[in-house]
Amino acid sequence: MESFFVEAVNAIWWIVVVGIIGMGYHAYGGAVVEQWRMRRYLRKQGVKGPPPSIFNGNVSEMKRIQRRKIKSIYINPKWHIRIRDEILSSCKNGIPDAETIPNLKTVTMVIQETRRLYPPTPIVGREAFTDIRLGNLVVPKGVCIWILIPALHRHGEIWGEDANEFKPERFSEGISKACKYPQSYMPFGFGPRTCLGKNLAMMEAKVLVSLIVSKFSFTLSPTYQHSPNHKLLVEPQHGVVIRIVRQ
Repeated sequence: MESFFVEAVNAIWWIVVVGIIGMGYHAYGGAVVEQWRMRRYLRKQGVKGPPPSIFNGNVSEMKRIQRRKIKSIYINPKWHIRIRDEILSSCKNGIPDAETIPNLKTVTMVIQETRRLYPPTPIVGREAFTDIRLGNLVVPKGVCIWILIPALHRHGEIWGEDANEFKPERFSEGISKACKYPQSYMPFGFGPRTCLGKNLAMMEAKVLVSLIVSKFSFTLSPTYQHSPNHKLLVEPQHGVVIRIVRQ
């Protein structure tokens, strides 16, 4: 009986060890190996830079964001021309730097409007710490409230009758004047749980849009089907097919 107990303990011990090793392997693969594979692939394409960092999720999100921004730009040629003119007049060789990025007002408006129509995260949750009355509705303490950001960002009473239209000029005077309630604009969440990387993401978006639009023009493929897919992140269900022409 005693030997059976010892063997059982040893078996459990080895199961735990193997499980820990397996989790460590997958964690290492996701955080290091996949990033190095990405770097090697980019180097083959002629893109060089420093070793990849732990911001792998940020890289994936930026990839999705740029697809949405480029689509919004090339189906609105007027704004394509406006932001290109701004970039070329403000940035030497179309390359933004720390001094010129804050002056890219039109680029900022386009990015903000794209994030209004296609927020990175479609839903955000908050727990009621006390009983709260919302109009005629009472939310008891402990209840979790889920906010559908795409619906909030397209609400006609908040954004006006043109809420479903791509109109970057609504942000010409900043977020505070863009809608009836500025708190309704939450592509990065709101309050103390606001995304810590929102300023970094905004700067990255300005740089990428500037580098791309200053050197290329885009034409939307006639086969494109507009079908935003709301999962953990918002992304095109069927991808975005475009024709790219170097300027």
